[in-house]
Amino acid sequence: MILMDVSGSMLWDPRNGVIGPDGIRRFHNQPANLELVRHLMHRCLNHMVPRAQREHAKQYGIPTVTFSSRATFVGQMSASQFDHDWHNKIRPNLGGGTQVMMGWQKVKNTYFEQVHKATGHGFFHNIFGWQPTPGMPKLSLLVFLDGEAMDMDEFELELMGESWAFVTICLVGYENCPHHHSHAMELERVARYNPHVGFYDVQGRALERYAVEQVLKSVYPVDPPTYQEIVDPRFEIYN
Repeated sequence: MILMDVSGSMLWDPRNGVIGPDGIRRFHNQPANLELVRHLMHRCLNHMVPRAQREHAKQYGIPTVTFSSRATFVGQMSASQFDHDWHNKIRPNLGGGTQVMMGWQKVKNTYFEQVHKATGHGFFHNIFGWQPTPGMPKLSLLVFLDGEAMDMDEFELELMGESWAFVTICLVGYENCPHHHSHAMELERVARYNPHVGFYDVQGRALERYAVEQVLKSVYPVDPPTYQEIVDPRFEIYN
C-alpha cells in the first residue's frame, strides 16, 4: 500500500520564497513537495505494480490512502493510467492540515478489513481496535510525507510497536527546513533500531532515479529493481 501526504504544506512552492524563523524570505531552486512526490510515485508504481501482480494477477495498481486533516482511501493507483488517477483520485483531496495518524489509522483499518475478509486473519478488539494474529500476511507500506504533521511524534512511537507492517518512509522537504531536519533525525533513529521500518531522506533538489532506487531497495529487500530498470526512459514524466 501507499500512504501519501496531500496537505497544504505539500503545495508550498519554495521557488516563491519561504520566510524563515528570522523573518528573512529565502528562495529555493526546487519544486513543491507535491510535484516531487508525483514524479517519485510514478516511477515507483512502474516497479511496484508488476511485483504485486505476481501474487494477485488481477491487481492493476497499488492501494493508496491520502491524508491531510482527513484520510481517504482512494483505491488503486496504477502506472498505466497514472495521469488519470492523479487527476481524479489525488487532486480532489489536496489541501488542509497535516495529521499523519489519521492516514495511518485509515491504512490499518483498510488493510485489516481486507485481510480478515480474504484470509480470516486479524481480529477487532472493542477497546484496542484491530490486532494481528499469528501467521497474518504482513503489510508492505510506502509512505510519502513532508514532516509537517502535528502528530509526527505520535506516529514515530506507533511505528516502533507495529511489527505486523514493513514501513518504508520517504521524507521530502526543501533545503534547510528545520522541521525536516528534526524529524529526519528521529525517523533515522527509529529505522536503525526497528528492522521493520525503513527510512530515506529526500531533501532539496533530489536525484529522482537514485531516490527511487534506494526507496525500493527498502520496499523490496529480496527483489529490488535493477539499475537498468530504474533508468528506463519509459518511466519519465516530462511535465
